[in-house]
Amino acid sequence: MRLHEGVGPTPAAAGVEAAPPIASLRRLRRGKRLLLGRPLRSDELDARRLPKWLALPIFSPDLVSSVAYATEAALVVIVSASLADPGVVFPLSVAIAALRSPVSSWLRSAASSA
Repeated sequence: MRLHEGVGPTPAAAGVEAAPPIASLRRLRRGKRLLLGRPLRSDELDARRLPKWLALPIFSPDLVSSVAYATEAALVVIVSASLADPGVVFPLSVAIAALRSPVSSWLRSAASSA
């Protein structure tokens, strides 16, 4: 059976979104370029890279706080679930709390010494 153009369901009717118009993509690229500037060439990347002595104090606290918040959020979910069925989830939450305790104390000591 041969399909002819214009025969059959349209992409929207088939549940497939049509690609955005080319003009919209051009506007997005132009806006991105105005906001961020032109892309850097490969030979320009080394000059823009932060040295390690400057990058570590800037980006490390963000990483440490993200890890601490993720652990706390996971613990809140597990403790909440343990209220529903303490026999199954409670031992798991105790193990996670025991593993989290030394990490939390290390983070506090590192933050207070900084």
